[in-house]
Amino acid sequence: MSFSFKCKTCGERHEVLPSFGPEAPLSYAVLDEEDQKSRAELGTDDCIIDDQYYFVRGRLQLPIIGQTEPFVWLVWCSLSLDSYAQWREMFGEKKRAHVGPFFGWLNVQLPFYEDTLNLATSVQLVDAGSRPLVTVHEADNQLYFDQRDGLSQAKVEMMVHDLLHPEL
Repeated sequence: MSFSFKCKTCGERHEVLPSFGPEAPLSYAVLDEEDQKSRAELGTDDCIIDDQYYFVRGRLQLPIIGQTEPFVWLVWCSLSLDSYAQWREMFGEKKRAHVGPFFGWLNVQLPFYEDTLNLATSVQLVDAGSRPLVTVHEADNQLYFDQRDGLSQAKVEMMVHDLLHPEL
């Protein structure tokens, strides 16, 4: 069964569940514009700051109870230089799922959750065409519990509504 719901605000039926997440790691977003230009390189899937902080973008999937498709956060994780070098070397390869997982730290503050910044993660490459999968390590944090146990359809509807209509 695929996820869909009728939005109470716009009246539209949302048939496709989009992915949500920031366009940059928090460590980049907090830099002023001049520092972003002079100290950082931001791509769609990776970011380097000061030639010493390395970030990659991945998919943190939360199962939806009774649904086949998960809710997906697009998140940024910091990696060590060695892990980032392996990620970069394999990024363009079709077969890469055998590489990793890499230890990382979540570098986003997700809405609806407290304290997601610096949660320990595993970043696992998947074969070409998809961003890596991100798994939160066991923690006393609702994001970990939601990834482990799944979300109710009602919670997903509320989250999607609030993300699509932030002005309300």
